[in-house]
Amino acid sequence: MSKTGSIPESVKAQYRFNRRFDLKIILRRLIRAAATTGKRPEVWLRLAEAQR
Repeated sequence: MSKTGSIPESVKAQYRFNRRFDLKIILRRLIRAAATTGKRPEVWLRLAEAQR
């Protein structure tokens, strides 16, 4: 019996993501972007959310 078949797809996807990206760098970039981005009006934020 193969152990690979018993691992959920979400766990496999998480493993692949974590291997592909350096999570420490992603976190640093996110913090820097959050700290340096200026204030945005609520309308602008709602428009950005609606485009997803």
